[in-house]
Amino acid sequence: GVLCLTASNVPLPLTSVVEQLRAVLADGGLPTESRPYRPHLTLARKVGRFEGPAEVEPLLWRADSITLVESRTDREGSRYEPLASWPLPAER
Repeated sequence: GVLCLTASNVPLPLTSVVEQLRAVLADGGLPTESRPYRPHLTLARKVGRFEGPAEVEPLLWRADSITLVESRTDREGSRYEPLASWPLPAER
């Protein structure tokens, strides 16, 4: 059980970035996801039962960069290590 917020609308520029990244990975012989991309924000892990609301007020989240993060899981839980970051063009 993972409790997360998911996007109801994925902006086309984000979908395009994901498709480009998947193409580069595939060209390099690396496996890629076949599922449609679904951005999410993990709120909690190991959730047995959640009785809160199924929907929340919409949240507009603007990004000014993309960061490659390595996820490591050990006995203490998940740790995230930023590896590289790239700025995004300013919105016009």
